Formats: sequence, C-alpha cells, structure tokens
Amino acid sequence: MSEDNGERTCKICDGPFNIETEGGSEGFIGMLPVTFCPTCKAGIFDFADQLKLPAECPHCGKFEDDE
Repeated sequence: MSEDNGERTCKICDGPFNIETEGGSEGFIGMLPVTFCPTCKAGIFDFADQLKLPAECPHCGKFEDDE
C-alpha cells in the first residue's frame, strides 16, 4: 500500500494523487486496505454528515435545524 514517492491511487475514483503533497487518507476499513484522495475523503465526510439524524434538545424539544 505504501510507495516511497507518495503516489497513491484512490479506491473510490481510481485517480492518482500524492498523499505527501496533496493530503488524503490511507489506512484500513476492517482488514481492507484503503486510500482516499482529498476530494473523495471530503465527499465521504459530507455523505456521513448528511446521514446523521438531527439531534433533539432534551430541554425544549426542538431539533438542531429548527429556528
């Protein structure tokens, strides 16, 4: 998974990127090795944020996005 020059291939978009100069992520999901370019990494976080349910205030009963 690791190369000396920092070049990686994103597991989502299959695009090349340099983890040392551009950023991104490299690691494991369970036992599967993964690498994500900065764009796909940001997309993963955005997607996960969209899946969150709004939190209800225990005091007033309003949700986070309520005015």
